[in-house]
Amino acid sequence: MSILHTYIPNRVIDDNGIADGATFAFYLTGTNALASIYSDAALTTPRTNPVVVPSGGEVPAIYLDEDITYRRVVTYSDGETQDLDPYYETFVRAELISGPSGASSVGYKAPGVGSILRTAEDNFNDIVTRADYSTTAAAITAAIADDFVVAVLDDLTVNIPTDAATLQIALDRLTPLNKQATIDLNIESGHTLTEGVVLTGRDCSQFRIVSEDATVPVGFNGDIFQGFNGATMPTLACLIDAIDQTSGIGIDLDGSYMVVESGCGVINTHAGGLRALYGCVVTANGSNFSGAARVGTTGSGITSWASIVSAEGADCTGSGYYGAQAAHGGFLSFKGGDASNAYRHGIRATDAAIIDADGATANGCGADGSGGNVRAFNAGIINFVSGTANGCLATSGTGAGFAALGAGSAVNAESASSTGNAGTAAYAGTGGVINTVNGTISGTPTVVEVGGTVIRSGLVTTHGTYTPTVTLVTNVSAASAGQCQWSRVGNTVTVSGQLNGITHSAAGGTSTGVGISLPVTSDLQSTANAGGAGCFYTSAALGAAVAIYADTTNDRARFSWASPTTSSGQAMAFSFTYLVN
Repeated sequence: MSILHTYIPNRVIDDNGIADGATFAFYLTGTNALASIYSDAALTTPRTNPVVVPSGGEVPAIYLDEDITYRRVVTYSDGETQDLDPYYETFVRAELISGPSGASSVGYKAPGVGSILRTAEDNFNDIVTRADYSTTAAAITAAIADDFVVAVLDDLTVNIPTDAATLQIALDRLTPLNKQATIDLNIESGHTLTEGVVLTGRDCSQFRIVSEDATVPVGFNGDIFQGFNGATMPTLACLIDAIDQTSGIGIDLDGSYMVVESGCGVINTHAGGLRALYGCVVTANGSNFSGAARVGTTGSGITSWASIVSAEGADCTGSGYYGAQAAHGGFLSFKGGDASNAYRHGIRATDAAIIDADGATANGCGADGSGGNVRAFNAGIINFVSGTANGCLATSGTGAGFAALGAGSAVNAESASSTGNAGTAAYAGTGGVINTVNGTISGTPTVVEVGGTVIRSGLVTTHGTYTPTVTLVTNVSAASAGQCQWSRVGNTVTVSGQLNGITHSAAGGTSTGVGISLPVTSDLQSTANAGGAGCFYTSAALGAAVAIYADTTNDRARFSWASPTTSSGQAMAFSFTYLVN
């Protein structure tokens, strides 16, 4: 096939004007060997090479063989030359550039200083999109074979296993370029998951896992979803059943983020259902993690360990160990949730953790003999206003409908019920406080106080708001408090609120603290006269736990924590109780 040589303008002009006598010489590329050129499109009539431009400087018709790579040398009448090697025609037929290798014949140079000349093919290959393939399956197959990632520009549904054999493959081989696009990973009817998902430091928030069946079975052992080092997991928008597993956690996160939609989750896990460790942020309102901890010796339906988890209205029933728990400065919002029939503890807060479980349910727990429906331990705080914790099965030890054990531990069970218990209704151990004002409790016995306090119904209560004075004590250069709230029942005052604008002045790990004034003055006699916990919720100090105890020298509450970093503008939420002496 031939190509018509084009010279624009169709006159040879040099410094002397019209360049009569100029020549066009065509060589084989990289040589001085003259190549064949023709005077007709059929390439049947050879033309003399070099071609001499006649009078008037008009360039005659010259046809080139497309199978030959030419070098073209133009010699002007003034002796100047133009040497192009290789020489490509300026105008190329559409059928040449629209073919499979057409882009390799088109040059591309990015704007700006320092850009280099590349082929359009190289430039296009930098971003391969789903639209470049006939099917999603073809795109993923090619990506696996040649080890690249396919960009997604619009909403897309990826069928598992038709388009991608596993969820992990789809997550590894697809990436959304359009921030508005959603990639649904659709688990097809009848499919059993054959492997889990592991993400480290990646943002997969635009992926959403859905299913055609009501539940998705699991056919392997081990954790189903794992996230590490700031990973943002895909949204879980289906219900996965792990009943056939003999090991593994449903969702196991470490410093990561995830959303679980209402009615969705992982049920019947061998160990924990959802475990969030060390600075995770998880939204799982209305989720389902029932039947967790089948192993019977560890695990919870939901665990917030030095993390923030919102699981309001979640189902954590039937756990083989704990139902819902927060530990080590973690915060769990479990309002309206259900942790009934846990083998050991239904709702448990320990080690300066806080659980907000207003209106929650935790019935029939403690089948192990010493567990309980609602249990605060080691400065753990549980807010259980208007909750239901009936029918605790435990009959010995500290097992009870409500239990608070250790300095700073508290269960606020105002207007809550704990009846029909096989053993104790409310057990307050050393330093623990249980508030049952306006509630209904009964058991055998109803109340046990071993160095702790159970506040019974009928006591006069007072409450209010105040703005405490903040005293900078150690390694803090700035901190302030907004309006806080407090309530007094008998000689016990509960305070909650926030500290803002906290600026750390020492390196990470350094003992740090402030003091705040009390709404009702008290002659504090020992550090155990006040107790509570706080938790940082801003990014630089996210999840850092705060211990709160009595400052007997200054009769105020002392807040103490290990500075996570030198930072400013940090904020914490807190709650503590103290005795009025």
